[in-house]
Amino acid sequence: MGRRRQCIGLAGAAVATVTIVLVLAGGAGEPRRSPTPVAAQDRVFYAQVATYLGPEGWARAERQAQVVRAKGFPATVYRSHTEFPSHTLYAFVAVASGQFPTMAQAQAQVARLRDAGFPTAKVLVIALPR
Repeated sequence: MGRRRQCIGLAGAAVATVTIVLVLAGGAGEPRRSPTPVAAQDRVFYAQVATYLGPEGWARAERQAQVVRAKGFPATVYRSHTEFPSHTLYAFVAVASGQFPTMAQAQAQVARLRDAGFPTAKVLVIALPR
């Protein structure tokens, strides 16, 4: 399976239009919700394996993606960043094992990932801009 990279660029006004909501699949308590209600078709669900911050985040995420693939799961590395003339600021780097149209499908993948030895796997919900 070939490696895929996708960039989620969040800069300036784009930051205000993309709401990231973390939901711990199977965890206690209510998920954090976006301030405005969003229709189900305006959201996408990812089975997130890990997140990293800082300058080493991309390399660490790539290594983690290799481990996920070695266990037979798909893995994609996503990042949000801002490019400055002198440097790139990585705000968020994540390893996801699938994108799903429903929460239930993402939760099922998270359960499989946890069973395979990825105890911090969780559902990442992205509210899409309208």
